[in-house]
Amino acid sequence: MTLAIISICINAGVIILLYIKLSKEIHKSGSYDYIIGEIRKDVDDLVVQINQTAERNISLIEDRIKKISDLLVLADKRIKLLDKRPLPRYNDLRQVVLPDVKQTRNDQKISKKEQVLELHRNGFSSGIIAAKAGISIGEVELIISLSSGKEGR
Repeated sequence: MTLAIISICINAGVIILLYIKLSKEIHKSGSYDYIIGEIRKDVDDLVVQINQTAERNISLIEDRIKKISDLLVLADKRIKLLDKRPLPRYNDLRQVVLPDVKQTRNDQKISKKEQVLELHRNGFSSGIIAAKAGISIGEVELIISLSSGKEGR
């Protein structure tokens, strides 16, 4: 029986010591100073992470700015080269590249089919060919499809 009483006393002593230790920890963790200290640590960690991210983003932006500056310098050089060469105006190009079909027809006595095919080979769209030849877009597309069918055979 004495052994049981001694065991109960030891257990009670350990329980009392644990209670006192835990109550101090709970009181300590519940104090405002402890909570404010933990918050400060978390805020400091966040500030460090934000600074690292900002530095990384700034370096990326600086790299992109440098690439854009290099491209601008290259574009300026190309513009200067183009300014030195006289370029023909659009109206002049249109007269040279796309002669009037009626004049061509009268001069060369070629058929509308040949005119359509020639303009198509030169890369003009069906709408432009139709306007120049004086026929509908459907006729132009029919002539082109029929001629490409013959070429495929």
